[in-house]
Amino acid sequence: MTKAKSIAAWIIIVILSTIFIFSSIAKIFGFSSQLNDEFAAWNLSDWQLVIGFILLVSTILFLFPVTFKFGVLLLSSYWGGAIAIHLSHDETPLAIVPIIFLILIWISYYMRNPNMFRRSP
Repeated sequence: MTKAKSIAAWIIIVILSTIFIFSSIAKIFGFSSQLNDEFAAWNLSDWQLVIGFILLVSTILFLFPVTFKFGVLLLSSYWGGAIAIHLSHDETPLAIVPIIFLILIWISYYMRNPNMFRRSP
């Protein structure tokens, strides 16, 4: 991997991780009344704390090179679930944000592991 590609991957990873950590803290501590209202509308109020911790742990795994692959897997599952929640509640325009996050997670994975699409002999 070239140095420029490595730096670009780290920039994406750090930006995403910062956003995800702030999002998880907002979910854990219930800082946003709008967020709390959304979870109530989705009948997920009881799960808001758990969902916040899942996002936090997944993001921490995503940050470290040793556990990066597990973080990608967990964050892909997390954001896939967010997409499903928005689509199942007829909030199609709101599904754009998790889709963008998911694409950026996959781009960062590809930048760190460009052999992911190569066939093994």
